[in-house]
Amino acid sequence: MPRESTLSYKKKNGQIKPDFDLLAGNSEKNSNLRSSTFRGGIVTVVAEAVIFILYIASISLLSRLLVPDDFGVVAVVTAAVAIVLSIQEAGVADVIVRLPTVSREQFDKAFWFNLTLAGFLCVFVVLLAPVLGWIYKDSRITNITLSFAGVIFLSNLPIINTALLKRRLLMGRVALIKTVSFAFAVSVAAYAAISGLSYWSLVILQLTKVGSTLLLTFFLCPVFPSSPNPSNKVKGIVKDGSYFSAGAFFASVGRNADNLLVGFFNGNAVLGEYNRAFALLLMPLSQLVTPVGSVAIPVLSRLAGEPERYKNAYVQITTRLLMLTTPGIAILVVIAEPLCQVVLGPGWGQVPVLFRWLGIAGIVQPFTISLSWLMVSQGRAYEHFRNMLINTILLVLLFFLSAPHGAESLAMAYGVSGILLRSPLISWAVLRKGPVLLMDGLKVVTPGIYGAVVAASIALISITLFQAYGHVVNLLIAVSGSCTLTVVMYLMLPLTRNIVFLTITSSKSSGPDK
Repeated sequence: MPRESTLSYKKKNGQIKPDFDLLAGNSEKNSNLRSSTFRGGIVTVVAEAVIFILYIASISLLSRLLVPDDFGVVAVVTAAVAIVLSIQEAGVADVIVRLPTVSREQFDKAFWFNLTLAGFLCVFVVLLAPVLGWIYKDSRITNITLSFAGVIFLSNLPIINTALLKRRLLMGRVALIKTVSFAFAVSVAAYAAISGLSYWSLVILQLTKVGSTLLLTFFLCPVFPSSPNPSNKVKGIVKDGSYFSAGAFFASVGRNADNLLVGFFNGNAVLGEYNRAFALLLMPLSQLVTPVGSVAIPVLSRLAGEPERYKNAYVQITTRLLMLTTPGIAILVVIAEPLCQVVLGPGWGQVPVLFRWLGIAGIVQPFTISLSWLMVSQGRAYEHFRNMLINTILLVLLFFLSAPHGAESLAMAYGVSGILLRSPLISWAVLRKGPVLLMDGLKVVTPGIYGAVVAASIALISITLFQAYGHVVNLLIAVSGSCTLTVVMYLMLPLTRNIVFLTITSSKSSGPDK
């Protein structure tokens, strides 16, 4: 596989243009996947660590510059728009990543289909704006929703080009785009907040982020579509993509219905606190798990015809991910009180309680997200759609029953149902057939559970013993002690020790492809 800095050009019709077959990864071989996976994984982890630091810094800074009502009024709109965006962010792009090869015609068809869809979605959001303002009785919501129509259009344009980067596992370029665009957007939003633009600074953050992402994506993947062609030769992409888009739509409804209902029943200020709790715990988690999925899906897709290698690849990737995330979430749940005080500052009293309940769902979320990798890479589009529909119906029903009783009641329903009901149902539906079965799933989650028990126990002891030293010192001792002893436990147990050693030796042996 060529290094990420390599960009090949060829002469066509008297013009020098990027080599589409190279950029689309049509010449890649499965024999290169091991080293490519580790390189992509290392780049992704480093990039996400940088983004995580920037993300926490942005939460801390903006939470001090703005008030809960500012976050709440924007959260209503972002929740509604996120549901709309989910239709275009999945679907066709997922199919492009999964295909063995992608022709220029398929690229063009996918691009123009997505752009047409974005046009309809923009019109829908414009029509939705006054409806949302009327439902929540707040004219600010109408104006914010109208501005988010631009977010939808700009975010659509680089989707297919990003899919090409992921096909080739050019995770360095994907990571660079995410890191630079996010850092720039946070800087602009912070300046806007300091300048007194209040909730509009959060809107500016989104517009700046999607705009800079667009420019960087086309700079690093300079493939532009040809004129629209009404040919139906690639109708299969749209058909399969429609099921994945529908599944992503219902999953987004489940993820965002809580914000809409908390705001409706409890007001913007309460929603602002709920939004900060969610952002502080689950969104950084998604920022780690989702990029790993962007490496895992193309790898698993290329191994779909080799069941044993496919299973081993999934088990290795997901086990390592859960060994990192499950103890991390357990630590965060235990240290919720001092963490919220340090990161958010005063004035966010209910956030720690909400944080803990949401953390229960966070414990199982990385594993359930990894199950979607199996559905996409195996082409089980209709089953994925059905699973997401059932999960969403359960979630929305729970939200409707719990939201009138307050944000804590809803967070409790979300967390408890996630670990006791929804995760087991999805696991059974996905792992009842295919190369990866239920016993493989149990094998994947066990090491992370061991780590979570140790990490949570040490964090609880540290928080209790060193409470008098202040929040910052308490956090440093609890986090460093929990992480250190969790690593020691991993090195002591034969099962986890072998995984750690295999990770180290594999990363050392994965040099550049020849």
